[in-house]
Amino acid sequence: MKIIEQKTSAADYDLPCKEAIVDHDTMGRLYIAEGFGGLDSLEGGQMRWKHGFAIKIEKSDTLEILHERLWNDETTYYQAMLAGAYGEILNWQGYMIEMLACQLGL
Repeated sequence: MKIIEQKTSAADYDLPCKEAIVDHDTMGRLYIAEGFGGLDSLEGGQMRWKHGFAIKIEKSDTLEILHERLWNDETTYYQAMLAGAYGEILNWQGYMIEMLACQLGL
């Protein structure tokens, strides 16, 4: 496994959110990102990998393509990805995403 690219950007409540594109040994190219745990839980109020998500993407995808290029006239690839219209959302438990991020040093 290796990190292709990574960045930290503002997310919900302007909290810093880590996101990365990685090459996984068996799953191929993945987009992973931290998620917000809500305000009503003991582990909420912060961005964490275990609240995040993983999406299988195309080998040619980059963070710039996902966030800035349009998938259609009004939707970016990132927005289409979150809506389930682009890529394949993996049904992984949060701890699997956290373990992957830790293995990669994110």
